[in-house]
Amino acid sequence: AAVATALAFSGAWALSVQATGDGAYVRELLLGEGLAKAWDKYPEPPWYYLGVFPPRFLPWSLLLPLSIVELVRSWRDPDPQRRRAVRVAALLPAVGLLALSCMSAKREQYLLPVYPFAALHVAGALGPWLRGEGWLPEWFGRRASAAIWRRRVVPAFAGALVLIAVSLFVWRGAGLFVRQDMNRPLLEWIRSHAPAHARLVAYQVQPEAFAIEWPTIGSFAESESDLRAAVEAGVEFVLSKRVLVRALAPALRARFERMAGQMEERGEDPMEIYRVVRSQP
Repeated sequence: AAVATALAFSGAWALSVQATGDGAYVRELLLGEGLAKAWDKYPEPPWYYLGVFPPRFLPWSLLLPLSIVELVRSWRDPDPQRRRAVRVAALLPAVGLLALSCMSAKREQYLLPVYPFAALHVAGALGPWLRGEGWLPEWFGRRASAAIWRRRVVPAFAGALVLIAVSLFVWRGAGLFVRQDMNRPLLEWIRSHAPAHARLVAYQVQPEAFAIEWPTIGSFAESESDLRAAVEAGVEFVLSKRVLVRALAPALRARFERMAGQMEERGEDPMEIYRVVRSQP
């Protein structure tokens, strides 16, 4: 029932997008961005995600070694339902990582569907421990009391995870300032193709990438309707990727004139600037 419900909602959305976009969604995004790019040649090795996944999964990746031990010990668990639940929770993220590693195109955001299943795998081991059950509390209980485990060890461990999460948040925030130098070539390229006084909108470009020099980008459009509204409001230039512009509705796409030159990005589609063509009175 759950699968049928998910397919019904997602299918209705996909069909409506396909109908309004004149087939561009399937042609450009699902086929061009999905199946075709999955086998493009990229420089990352097959073990690429083994180095990317742990830091991106922090602070919960610190629990992965203990959860793997819990998985091994589950083979001797007398409860068959418990054994099956632990194995399935470990199998789902493992299959996802294996499938992504077999593809040629490897990017960090492709791991997003794996994180929820990895969290379930860790929670399967962490939940009993917080209740004072499982091999780790039992091992600790032979050397101290169970009350100490619940009153001291568990709160201290939870506090350490919160501290790590806050530190990562601060570190990522500081990284926004470092991006100023990293994105300087792109910003200079924008200025060379669009006048400084021009009104420019970025379509499906991450806003934090331009956190330092926000005035360079007039506004950000996350959806096609936002982009259409910006065009109607008088925007003069559009910054986006070619594949995203091709997926727009034909009537809107016809109003964009691609300018000479493009910003090359390794492993990604190039950024391009389009001039908005105004209809003659």
